Amino acid sequence: MYDLVTNLGPENYEILVAVGTDGNGLFTKMLEARRIKTRIIKNLRRSIRPGYDFKAIKEVRNLITEFIPDILFLNSPKAGVIGSLAARKFPLVKVIYRNGGWAFNDPAPWLVRWLYIGIEKFTANYKDHIIVNNQKEFEDAKRLKIKPRISLEKIYNGIGRNSVRRLIELSGDFDTARKGGLELLPVQDVIAVTQKRARAEYKREVESTGWYDRLVGNLPEV
Repeated sequence: MYDLVTNLGPENYEILVAVGTDGNGLFTKMLEARRIKTRIIKNLRRSIRPGYDFKAIKEVRNLITEFIPDILFLNSPKAGVIGSLAARKFPLVKVIYRNGGWAFNDPAPWLVRWLYIGIEKFTANYKDHIIVNNQKEFEDAKRLKIKPRISLEKIYNGIGRNSVRRLIELSGDFDTARKGGLELLPVQDVIAVTQKRARAEYKREVESTGWYDRLVGNLPEV
């Protein structure tokens, strides 16, 4: 998220990042140091807490009314639920949900997992696009009929092409580059660190046909 919002360009976009109260505040301080507006959603909590959740929906709805965004970008399962429900009455706001991993795939009692599935299916009706970052999450959404209003997309996480090339030069092989990427890459070039599932999936694809050309030539544009 930090790399996304700090690279969009203030001359083209007016950006406001709203966050919950979990965390130590470092993220908002980093954004404010780059002159990006932030807002704390006081009732947004990571876990399901109905009393707080209904208040959080109202807070986000008020924020949409105040800021009048063209795009509402939701970047976690909880934000995906709260944000999409808050945006229901704003048909001109494009709602994009970037899912880093379905909550119903986490270890939990089956009743809890089915609750998460039901919530994702219901709130998909209020999302224009859902983005997942690996094949399994994509297939899960298809199988469970999690259908956004416009499209379900699979976009792998990745890093910049120049950074990949430099990383390979420094490390000498793909495995070392993959393991050391976070430490060696310049911060401004890191778009996202892949999840284990997506990383393993990419590694299989890369190694199947000659790792250098495949890795550098077919990374998604970011």
